[in-house]
Amino acid sequence: MDGFINILKPPGISSNQVVVKVRKILGQKKIGHSGTLDPGAAGVLVLGINKGTRLLEYLLDTSKHYRAEITFGVKTSTGDIFGDIIDRKDTDIFQENLKEVLASFIGQHWQTPPMTSAIKVHGKKLYELAREGKTVDRKPRMVEIKSIKLINICMDNGITRAIFDVQCSKGTYIRTLCEDIAVKLNTVGYMSFLIRTKVGSFDISSSFSIEEIIEKTSQNQYDFLCPLDSVIDNKGFIKYTLHEDDVSKVLNGVAIKTELNSTDRIIALFTSQSKLIALGKYENSKIKINKVFK
Repeated sequence: MDGFINILKPPGISSNQVVVKVRKILGQKKIGHSGTLDPGAAGVLVLGINKGTRLLEYLLDTSKHYRAEITFGVKTSTGDIFGDIIDRKDTDIFQENLKEVLASFIGQHWQTPPMTSAIKVHGKKLYELAREGKTVDRKPRMVEIKSIKLINICMDNGITRAIFDVQCSKGTYIRTLCEDIAVKLNTVGYMSFLIRTKVGSFDISSSFSIEEIIEKTSQNQYDFLCPLDSVIDNKGFIKYTLHEDDVSKVLNGVAIKTELNSTDRIIALFTSQSKLIALGKYENSKIKINKVFK
């Protein structure tokens, strides 16, 4: 069993707990995920199964899509609904002002990781230090907001909330983005919910819940398993069909001659039966083999 599963992670469970559950369901040990999704968040979590784990690095590097809600006027210790309220501030937010502020975040900018993140400082994860009541300096990181769009803004019992969609680079913290948006509007705010809607080409509309995986597996149905080459189109790899006499060479990691023009793109090598067996790079009129999927 090799490939990927587009899991719909429910809130209230960590990404690693999802991996553990699916390992038990499928009876497979070698399973990893495409990037941590907060325990309180829901949405797309792509799992790599066996050989699929060796392609997860290409999903980790791809852009992510989210739908998030900001609640204005309140600041929490964690930047989400699970923290203690540490500040309140009056809000007077208008739709046009909010749209203008959201647009100002498009592009690259520096973002400071929250204390609730899994980044390690002096050998300890930030969230572990936060649990001990400690706060440490964090180095800002360059992130990119590729698109951001206001979906809705409403006021209920004096509380203003806004829902927006965002496409961003890996390493972007949406809770920090929500807080930064509030600051630009001269108030405070926190992320009141988060759904990851897309990772690369894996969309929430084609995801499967853990319960669906259990049901399908019990009926020996595995249509939830996406093939290894699911990542290929998304990353713009060059597809290269091998001659029969080159297949054994590639499987043994031997570079092969090619008539391809020089390129920096990764080359995905397929058999004549359309089976992905390796990834390589162009080098001196040859394809040098980097990964083999035996």
